Amino acid sequence: MAGMPGSRGVWCVRSLQAWAVGAAAVQAVVAAAVLARPAAAQVALSTYEVHLQAAEVRRPATRVVTVRNDERTPVTLRVLTEDWVRDSTGQNVFSAVGSAKASCRDRISARPASLTLAPGASAPVTVTVAPGAEEGCWGIVVLTPGARPRPEGSRGPSLESRTGVKIYVHPARPVRALAINAVTLPDPPAPRPGTVGPPPRRTLAVLLENRGNEHLKLGTTIELRTAGGQLLATIRGEDAYLTPAAARVLRVPLPALSAGEYEAKVSVGYGEAAPAVRTARVRVR
Repeated sequence: MAGMPGSRGVWCVRSLQAWAVGAAAVQAVVAAAVLARPAAAQVALSTYEVHLQAAEVRRPATRVVTVRNDERTPVTLRVLTEDWVRDSTGQNVFSAVGSAKASCRDRISARPASLTLAPGASAPVTVTVAPGAEEGCWGIVVLTPGARPRPEGSRGPSLESRTGVKIYVHPARPVRALAINAVTLPDPPAPRPGTVGPPPRRTLAVLLENRGNEHLKLGTTIELRTAGGQLLATIRGEDAYLTPAAARVLRVPLPALSAGEYEAKVSVGYGEAAPAVRTARVRVR
C-alpha cells in the first residue's frame, strides 16, 4: 500500500517558523519530502499505517498506536489530523483537513491532543474513524514537537521534525486500474561548466495514471532492446506508490547507450494478475 518506504514515517518540514498560523499558511508550507533518516527528535510508533475496510467503519472504529520517545531528553508532542496526497514525483504533500478531494475530513480524530514523554517512555494515542460514505477516504494523524524557542540571532526557515500514522479507509467496491499513458526518453541535463566526472545518466520517463479508487504499490520492469529486437538489458525500477485518481511520472535510470533507436517494453505490476504493459520506440541523439 501507499506507505512511507524507508522513512519510519518521519518528515522534515520547512515551517517558516509557525505551523499553526491558519489553514492558508499551513497549505503554503506543507509540501514535505520523506527523509531516509529522521532529523531532530526521534519518536517511534508501533505502526505507521492503519487500514480499515468500509464495512469496519459502519460504527466508530478505534485503533491504539503506541508512541515511544527515543531521545535522551523529554519531548512534548502535538497530535494533529491532516490530509495528504502524493505529487507527480511521488512525494508526500500535506495540507489542512478537508483540502484533499478524498479527505476523511472530520471522520478521523485522535486523543490526547498533546503528550509529554520522558526519555525512553511510551504512551498510547487513540485514533478513531467515524462512519461515513463507502467510497473510501484517507488522512493522517501527525505527531510533531511543540514549538521550540529559536536561538537568538537565528534567521531563515526553521526545521520541524514530524512523524505520523497514515489512515486508509478502503472503499466498499474497490477498483484497481492502472494506465501507462506515455513512455519517453528525455535528453539528459547538460553538465555544468567545470563539472568533473561521468555525464548524467539518461532516465526513461513513464507517465502512470491510477484510474481506480484504491492505493497502488507499483513494481516496474523495463526490457530494453535494439531496434532489431536484441535484448540489451532488463531493468528493475524502484517500488513506487500511486494514490487513487492520480498521475505521476516514474523515472528509471538506463545504462549508457550509444546514439540510435531502441525499443523499451515497460511492465508495471500493481497487484492484479496481469501488469500494465506499454512498448515504445525511443531515440538517443
